Amino acid sequence: MHPSSPPASPSGGPPSSPHPLGAYRWAAPGDVNAFFGLILDNVVNLAILAGILVCVGVLFNDRVTKIDDPCGAISVHGFCGFLGAVCVGIFADGSYGALFELNEHGRLALDTTSIDRRGGRLFIFVNGRPITELQVDRRVSDGKIYVPAGLTAKDIELLRKDWPQRK
Repeated sequence: MHPSSPPASPSGGPPSSPHPLGAYRWAAPGDVNAFFGLILDNVVNLAILAGILVCVGVLFNDRVTKIDDPCGAISVHGFCGFLGAVCVGIFADGSYGALFELNEHGRLALDTTSIDRRGGRLFIFVNGRPITELQVDRRVSDGKIYVPAGLTAKDIELLRKDWPQRK
């Protein structure tokens, strides 16, 4: 049994779960998950910007502040960390993200869909409202779908009623 699967029912039947697909985890708005979602969406742009910032930061530390930083740790962790914090402040939209951990039935359906629709798009709907679209670039056999952002506080409340929350 997969470690994220709900426990089997006392009758020995399929796993018991209030929702037929599994459980979820939710994340607070503007937190690390939302930032990682932003990075995954714009990884090339942010990587180029961070690379430039590191180079400029090393030159700034060497020539202006005269700080001896032979490995560039201040530039990487200080300047790029500041860039990350600013990006969260600018791009966080106040929505929530969630990690959906599907039960055996949902895992099998996701696995089959990810094989059949490879190269296509998977549209995620929550409470009848489109949240995001994901490109299917590989097989998803672990039964986990990560939605980086787009859920409202009302969506989270409705999910809490229908889906068990994992910690």
